[in-house]
Amino acid sequence: MKNILKWQNFLLLLIICISMFFSLFLIHQDGFINEYYSVTVKSMLTSFHNWFFLSYDPNGFISIDKPPLGLWIQSLFVLLFGFNIYAMILPQAIAAVFSILLIFILLKKYFGETAGLLSAFLFAMTPIVVAVTRNNTVDMQLICMLLLSLYFLMLSVEKGKVRFLFISFIIFALGFNIKAMESFVVLPAFFVFYIFTKNKNTTLKTGKKIVFLFISFIVMVVLSFAWILSVDNVPENKKPFVGGSMRNTRMDLTIGYNGIIRIVPGTVLDTLANKMDDPDRIKSNESGNVSDFFKFEIGNPGFLRLFNYQITDQILWLLPIILIGILGTGICFYQDKNKDKNKFLFYIFWIVWPVPMLFIFSIAGYVHRYYLVMIAPAFAVLAGIGLVSLWKLYIKPGSKTSFLLPISLFLNSFFCLFLLLRYPTWNITRILIPLSLLWGLLSIVLFLVKVLESKIKFNDKIRKIILYITVAGIFLPPIVWSVTPIIYGGHPFLPFAGPNLQTVPIHSMTEDQKNLYNGLKRMQYYKEPELTKYLLQNYNNEKFLVAMPTAILGSHMMLASNIPVMTMGGFNGKDKILSIEKLEQLTKNGDVKFFVLSEAFQMPGEISDWIKNNCRYIEASEWREEYDEHINYNNIDSLYGEDFEKLMTSTLYLYKYVNKQP
Repeated sequence: MKNILKWQNFLLLLIICISMFFSLFLIHQDGFINEYYSVTVKSMLTSFHNWFFLSYDPNGFISIDKPPLGLWIQSLFVLLFGFNIYAMILPQAIAAVFSILLIFILLKKYFGETAGLLSAFLFAMTPIVVAVTRNNTVDMQLICMLLLSLYFLMLSVEKGKVRFLFISFIIFALGFNIKAMESFVVLPAFFVFYIFTKNKNTTLKTGKKIVFLFISFIVMVVLSFAWILSVDNVPENKKPFVGGSMRNTRMDLTIGYNGIIRIVPGTVLDTLANKMDDPDRIKSNESGNVSDFFKFEIGNPGFLRLFNYQITDQILWLLPIILIGILGTGICFYQDKNKDKNKFLFYIFWIVWPVPMLFIFSIAGYVHRYYLVMIAPAFAVLAGIGLVSLWKLYIKPGSKTSFLLPISLFLNSFFCLFLLLRYPTWNITRILIPLSLLWGLLSIVLFLVKVLESKIKFNDKIRKIILYITVAGIFLPPIVWSVTPIIYGGHPFLPFAGPNLQTVPIHSMTEDQKNLYNGLKRMQYYKEPELTKYLLQNYNNEKFLVAMPTAILGSHMMLASNIPVMTMGGFNGKDKILSIEKLEQLTKNGDVKFFVLSEAFQMPGEISDWIKNNCRYIEASEWREEYDEHINYNNIDSLYGEDFEKLMTSTLYLYKYVNKQP
C-alpha cells in the first residue's frame, strides 16, 4: 500500500493526465486532421481485402504509402468507437502514455525516480511530441514500440535470458511495420548496449552474445518484411496499386520512396531526379530540385540546419542543459566508487540513440521536421539525468564542478531567449522574454550561493526553491509551444508546434516566416464544397464520384460525399497508375464520368490530353461562384488564409466523359 501511495506515483499519474489532456483536448477543432489517413481508415473497414492491403478508397484502386500496423490499430479503434477523430487520435495518445511509463520505468532502476519523472515530463512536454500525438500520423506508436523493445532488451541483460532478446526484436519488427525504415535509425544503440553490457545472471561471452544478436536480428528482418513480401506475391490485378511506388511493389516503396530517398543528401536526390527515366516521379517543383522544395519546412542542409527557426523550437529548448548535463553525468560516473558498467552503457545508449537521426537530418533533402519526434525520448532522458547529476555535483561540498549547474541554467535561459526573439510580434513572447531574463538572474543567484557557502550557511531548502523556480521557468517556453496546437489547431500532415500555426497577416512576418507559411499553405488540403455539391447532383451510381489528380485534392471530397474518389496520380499526383487503355476501359464501363485537372497538380501529358480530347469541359460558372476580383492569383507569395485556398481551387478544371461511340 505504501508503494502505491508514494508521491512519485502521484506525480507520474499527473504527468500522464497532462499528456492525455494535451493529446485530446479540443482535437475535434482540427476536423479529420490528416484526411489522407482518415479516408484510408474508413475505406479499410469496408472489406477485409481493403483492410489487408490498406486501400485508400473502398473500390481498392490504390493503397496508402505506409506500413500496415499503425493504421490497423487505428481501424480497430474506429471499429470500436465509431468513425471520428477521437477514435483515430486515441491510439497515439495511449502510445504517448505508455512511452511516458516506459521512460520512467527504464530510468528508475539505474538513475532513480527523480530522473525518471523529470525525463517522462520533459518527453510529454516536448513541442513536437505534442504536435505528433495530436495528429493521426503513427510516429508516436513507433516510439512506444521502440521503448517497449528496449525494456525487453534490458530484461535480457539483467536476467541473462536470451528469450527476452528475441522478444525485444520481435517487438522491434512491429515497430518496423508501423513506420518502416524510420525504426532502423536507433538500431546502432540497441546493438552497442547489448554487446557490451554484462549479463549478471549468466556467463554469456561476447562471441555468443553476437551470435544471438545476429539470429534475433535475422528474425526481426524476416518478420519486418513478411507482410511486404506477402503483398508483393499477390497478382497486380487482385490488389490496389501500391501508392508511392515506382514499380507497383511494396518492396520498392519501402526501400526507395520510404527509405533511401528519405535519407540521401538533397543534391544527390536532385541529380537522381534529373537522370531518371521518369524524373517527374520525385520532382516536387518546376525546377526539379527536391531539396529546394522542402527548404520551406526544414531549411538548408548542413549541421546548422538543426539550429534554424523551423527546427530548434520543436525539440532543442534544453540543449545547453543536455550538453553540460552529459559532462556532469560523466564526472559523476568517474567519481562513483561503485562503478556500474551496465549503468554507464545504459547512459551511452541514450547518447547513441539520436546520433543517426541527427546526421540524417543534417544532410537529407527529403525529410519532414515531425521526424524529430524520434529524437525526443533520448533528449528528454539526457536532460532529466543531466539535471539530477548537475544537482548532485552542486550540493557536494568543495567540489570544483559544482558551478556546472548554475552555468547550464544560465546558458539555457539565454538560449531560450534567443529562440523567443525569433517571434518578436507574438504577444506571448513579450511575456516570456522578460521571464527568461529573470530565470537567468536566478541562475546567477544559485552561483553566488555556492560561492558564498563557505562564509554564509544557506538553508538547503532555499537552494532547492531557487532551483525549482529556475528550472520551472526554463521549462515554461517549450510548454507554451506545446499548447499552440491546441490553441490554433494542428497542421494536417506536417505536424509542428509554435506561433506559425496561427493565421496572421503576412506583413507581420519576417521573410523566412512568410516563406514557411506560404509553403505550409501549399501543402494544405483544399476544400471545394461547390464542386462536391455539383458532382453529387450529377452522380448516377458510378464506382467513383470523380477522378482527381491527387489525394491532396480528393481526400476531403471523399469524406464529404461518402462516395469513392479516384486519385489518378496517388498522394502527390506522380504515381504511374493509369494507362490510356485502362482509362478507356474505366469510362466505357461507366465506372467514372467526371475528371478534374489542376495546374497545381499536373497529370502526365498523355492522360491530360486524353481527358481533354474525350471529355467535355464544364465551365466553372456551372458549378461555382466567381472569386473575388481583387485577388492577384499570379502572385502566390502575397496570399494567405482563404485567399490562398481560393487560388488553389481556382486552378481546378472539370471535365465530363462523353461516349463518342454510335
